[in-house]
Amino acid sequence: MNTLFKLFCAAGLSIISVAALADNCDNARNTFDEFYCKDKLYIQADKDLNKAYGDLMKALPSASKKTLKSVQLEWMRGRDSQCIEERDDEIVLFVNCRLRKTVEQTNFLQDRLRECKSTGCQPSRLTD
Repeated sequence: MNTLFKLFCAAGLSIISVAALADNCDNARNTFDEFYCKDKLYIQADKDLNKAYGDLMKALPSASKKTLKSVQLEWMRGRDSQCIEERDDEIVLFVNCRLRKTVEQTNFLQDRLRECKSTGCQPSRLTD
């Protein structure tokens, strides 16, 4: 029983140390770790984008909400066409492109929200 307990403890510590190494994004050990770290950044950036979109949607007058939705859908199509390629039955995702485009769009939406809060919403700026 004591040997089995030690074995489980050793296995648990191994798993924890592997996870800790993978989360050390300041010193990524290989390309897979770099991808893992970029993906974590993207997940947060996507959450920020969704929040900015939702906040702006709430702030806009009803007549402008449809415009924002169509602008966002168009942006998504553009992001995908620039950041994703299909090659020989595989999908290649350019992670830096996806992250950069998402952060840029979040900044754009936050700028429009800032306008709404300060000088009033300017629906014509949604298509800038």
